[in-house]
Amino acid sequence: MRLSVCEWIFVPVAHVPGDSSARKVLEMEWIQRLGALNPPKVHRLLRHFHAKRTFPSIRLFGCRQSLCRLRDKTPGCSQRRHENKAAQEAWKLGLPKIVAALAGHCFPGCGPSSVAAWRLSRAAWVYVVQRAVNHEVGWRRARALRMLRRIARVRKALPSPIAVISCDVPRVGSQRAQSLVTNAVRDLVASWRNAGHWLPILRHAKVPFKWASTPLLGDVLRCHDFFEHFSLQGPPCICDEFLFQDPTWPTVTFGGKAHIAASQAEVPWPCHLEKFRTLPANLRLPPKRQQICMAVRNMMRRLRDRCKLVDEACWVESCVATLAGALEDLAVRHSHCFPVSWMDVALARDFLAPFFSQIFDHNLSRLGVLCPFLVHAHACAALDLGGASVLAP
Repeated sequence: MRLSVCEWIFVPVAHVPGDSSARKVLEMEWIQRLGALNPPKVHRLLRHFHAKRTFPSIRLFGCRQSLCRLRDKTPGCSQRRHENKAAQEAWKLGLPKIVAALAGHCFPGCGPSSVAAWRLSRAAWVYVVQRAVNHEVGWRRARALRMLRRIARVRKALPSPIAVISCDVPRVGSQRAQSLVTNAVRDLVASWRNAGHWLPILRHAKVPFKWASTPLLGDVLRCHDFFEHFSLQGPPCICDEFLFQDPTWPTVTFGGKAHIAASQAEVPWPCHLEKFRTLPANLRLPPKRQQICMAVRNMMRRLRDRCKLVDEACWVESCVATLAGALEDLAVRHSHCFPVSWMDVALARDFLAPFFSQIFDHNLSRLGVLCPFLVHAHACAALDLGGASVLAP
């Protein structure tokens, strides 16, 4: 079955009334607040029974052809320019044959010409790459670039022609981030070219965007290192202290003693953390500046390494600082009305630190808060292949 399936994922973030009209109004309100940070996922089923995800991309340069060079029109300059050009380009006479051989043209001596491509100098390599891009079209240009990339993988000093600059940045809530990233890459390339560096970036290069996912609320709140320090002694029971302070904690009976076991909605949250009672655990949190800076820095450094450049003027770091600040402003602008902040998440983590918090009953939208001693006892019973005692509410 070949169909296009578009799956809109809407995170349940609040209890809605039974009335359909009131429910639609409330859903539209939450979609406007959270829809930018929880984008839809579009899947496409292809003919060969495998799913392929398409990502938006922006062309790095606006044209495919090379830029026209201005020529001097003064009298007498044409002949001198022709003589100087013939003298300077005498060493390039055999390079067009190498490009033609790599592009798949058949002519006498095409075999030795293709073999000679493996012995090119750096200056000849620059000419061959530019000629393959500007003079070959269609599948011949693709074949020539594929052969040049194969040579560059063997000869590490020669930069490989770059047609795709992958971008993997966190979702900041606005499509304007695409133009910001593309303009930053253009400025970085322009600064390198103004410094006298030749870059193997092709005229038809594109920047495909793959939005990195931000952390989930449940991943931040739940404890991950509980079983890393697993031992036979186990943690002490803390239920007496918390039940003495607040008897409203839900409990279960195990071994003749009451232990805390509550779902996320049943936890007696403090007044300043009451919002966590209804928030889903699979809610995407806004990205931090550290995550944005790390993603942008990795992208720029990867481009610098692919171009085989030594960034002595620290153009990458200046570009990272400018772009990260702009992306952070977009994230703050689109998450100012977000129901929870990172400070609230830190306070909730401190509140849940003494307990064992994990996904509750295989429901990804709820957390369970349990006594560590209770979890340890059941884990020991499971490892001993014995049934745990029945929990009585």
